[in-house]
Amino acid sequence: MIEQPADSPIRPECWADFRKDYEAVWDQVVFLRTSLYLLRTIARFPLRRFLSIDDQWFLTVVGRSLYETVVLGVTKLVTDQKGDLLTLRRYRNRVVKMVRPECETEYRSQLDATALDRGTEALALRARDFRDGHVAHLRMEDVRKETTDTLVLDELERLVNDTERLFQPLSFGASASFLPPVYDPSVRAANTPKKTDIERILEFLASESWVLNEPENHPRTWPVTKAKMSAEELAVMNEWRVRLGKPSA
Repeated sequence: MIEQPADSPIRPECWADFRKDYEAVWDQVVFLRTSLYLLRTIARFPLRRFLSIDDQWFLTVVGRSLYETVVLGVTKLVTDQKGDLLTLRRYRNRVVKMVRPECETEYRSQLDATALDRGTEALALRARDFRDGHVAHLRMEDVRKETTDTLVLDELERLVNDTERLFQPLSFGASASFLPPVYDPSVRAANTPKKTDIERILEFLASESWVLNEPENHPRTWPVTKAKMSAEELAVMNEWRVRLGKPSA
């Protein structure tokens, strides 16, 4: 257990419980943000363009697993309220009774300032419905009518952003990043460039792509193939060729 700082707004007799809950929720929020980061990184990879059907399974399964992980993480922290559960909202409210009297007014104002708006509330309920009917269970009505209401990545991003906002008052003004340093853009910008594990994995898969290597493997027919490609397709191909140290085609 980390020793309580002298200037902590938490009452000493509550510190142990506060810290245990804090570390448990912090771990969940970090896992949530990291999962979304990896999901977005994979989603930007031109899977169907670069890889054969047989070579798409790994990233397809990983991407789906990360998507469902984000849905589960958001709903676990934000929407679930029944039973003996540690959720962000319950934790935020419980801490009201843990703070020193002179800090309570400021803490309550932070709770109000970071509460979910109606739009995010609606998104969170959609995420819970998707989890209940498609991830945790298979709801028969959705299967038969094909009415599953999925969320796009931008909607998941909004949910994760607002989940992090819910967590902010619990840090009492301390800044926090929920991405591991190796993925954090600000940390990466301040240090010697280093490729992340997911970047190395994707670049390896791209390096094996017959599409990406067609100019070298089939130089005689490449001009014909190139002429059939859209400007966008060619731009994506050249972006990855440059990343792999190849010249633009």
